[in-house]
Amino acid sequence: MTRKAIALWLAVVSFLVALPVFGQDRAELSRSFFVDESRTATITDAMDAEFVPYVGSIARGYSDAALWIRLSIAGSNSPEDLAIVIKPAFLRRIELYDPAINGLHAPPVLSGRDALIEANNHVALDSGFIIPSSTQKRDVFLRLTTTTTLTADVLVLPADQATKTGFVQGSLLAVYIVFLLSFGVWGLMAWAIRRDALYGLFALRQLFSSAHLFVFFGSLRFFTSSVFSPDARDLIFVAVACTVASVSGIFDVRLISEFGGSRRLKQAIYTILFLPPVMLTFAALGHPQTALQVSALLINLQFLLLVTLTFTAKGFGINRLGQLSLWLVRCGYLVMATVVVIPMLMYLDILGTNVIVFNIIFLHAIISTIVLFGLLLIRNRQRDFAEQEARVLLSVKEAELLKESSRRMEKESFLSMLTHELRNPLSVIQLLSSSDKATDRTLRQAATDMADVIARVEQSERIDGGQIHVERSQFDLTEMVAQVVQSHKERDRVSFEYPGSHMVASDLGLMVHVLENLLDNALKYSAKDTEVRVAVSAEVADGHAGVVIRVSNQIGDAGAPDPDRVFTKYYRSKRAHRKPGSGLGLFIVARWVQALGGKVVFGVSETTAGAQTVTFSVWVPR
Repeated sequence: MTRKAIALWLAVVSFLVALPVFGQDRAELSRSFFVDESRTATITDAMDAEFVPYVGSIARGYSDAALWIRLSIAGSNSPEDLAIVIKPAFLRRIELYDPAINGLHAPPVLSGRDALIEANNHVALDSGFIIPSSTQKRDVFLRLTTTTTLTADVLVLPADQATKTGFVQGSLLAVYIVFLLSFGVWGLMAWAIRRDALYGLFALRQLFSSAHLFVFFGSLRFFTSSVFSPDARDLIFVAVACTVASVSGIFDVRLISEFGGSRRLKQAIYTILFLPPVMLTFAALGHPQTALQVSALLINLQFLLLVTLTFTAKGFGINRLGQLSLWLVRCGYLVMATVVVIPMLMYLDILGTNVIVFNIIFLHAIISTIVLFGLLLIRNRQRDFAEQEARVLLSVKEAELLKESSRRMEKESFLSMLTHELRNPLSVIQLLSSSDKATDRTLRQAATDMADVIARVEQSERIDGGQIHVERSQFDLTEMVAQVVQSHKERDRVSFEYPGSHMVASDLGLMVHVLENLLDNALKYSAKDTEVRVAVSAEVADGHAGVVIRVSNQIGDAGAPDPDRVFTKYYRSKRAHRKPGSGLGLFIVARWVQALGGKVVFGVSETTAGAQTVTFSVWVPR
């Protein structure tokens, strides 16, 4: 990048050094002007008109008037022809009247965008004329009309010197355009590789900036005067002038938006960006001057808003490199706005006019290219770092997942071995304690509780491994609840009233296990000798029809569980540890219900007698 930047700066410095060659006339000259508002004055009228002397450049803003300029050229003994160079090169029609040489009735020689390229009506890419020198002082008249801003800087130079300097300037312009396009090609290649729209917009921005230089400095007229009609060339000029800021602006907003910025300000800028292309309609309808004038005002506003947007961008969360980029954006856009707004204000005849200063508007192209290219390189580096960091994190995550998977497999293998080894002695205990003695009943209950814990551990491991298999079928949920209640060993403590049929499409086996777990939980932790109530009813949840089972019990000595942890794996309240259990039952219930597309809810309410009641509600879709 450094070599390219240095070469580009050298080219521009040479370009700017070449401009002052035109800054002083090589022939003794005085200038004066008069404005023909009606555009009807002839050369005879102009010779009788009162001209106002001026020095340097002259500007009348966007005006329909004809501007007459009188050049009083001193006599010279040199036989070399003189060149009249008129800048800027985008003026549409320039007429030359040289009464002392051609007489009053000779037709004018034409230059400007309307004229075909001929040997004596251009100086390199600039509009102008080659006229013979004279030993006598004489007055030469120029009549300027244009659809652009009526601005002129007229110089008289020896023809040979003007041609050579114009050739150097044209060559540097070509280098400048090629260099801008080379950055555009880089942007296009970056877009093709990364598929990032910002690079594509950068490439498009460079293309339009090059096109703007091409038409502004006279290349359009020089290379296409015999191809396009004057009206077509005028429309091309207006189209490029009106759209270049819009294309650049879309890229600018996208780039600044990566650092944040006011959303409303972005919306305002986008609105402005789409207005200049609308101005093309006015140009097509025969009002190109209106289109260009409004576009100039909008461009000024656009750059002021872009600078403001950079200072509303905070860049929260970006690293030190990102903060440096943000300040580079702010400073870069401040400079870009300066080199665009000042010439634009001259175009509008708001500031004093200097055509050479007009050319600084094209410093915008080089400044923006270097600044934005640097920002895109920094952006590339940041994204490469982010991608590298993401790859490292991904590798770490994959290693952790692999390690976790290995631990899980070891755990499952151990639990499988442990549960298998525990089942055998439990079976022996249950077999040897088959009598009705109190000690045998205690042993059988302890063995049963242990078997339940082992079963739930196995179920929990299958759930963690994603091994929940759902087989849906149509069945009556009410009938299923009635059967589970009737088959429970403590059915005398369970209250259930048959509410009528409620058909569902669900997994019968899982629903049986869900209700059994909830009943076991309610009977275990309810107050002694109190009733557990089971109810079934239709209910709509989140707009979907379903059926809900509610299991309620009065809170016993273990107290109410923590609502935020009640469905957590291995959770048991402090006082619940007095009773046997694994802390897995409600966790398993929640996972089963989730697999069935339902939901389970826990709640605590208070009865009229002041006792607290716990209710677990399981909703499943029909």
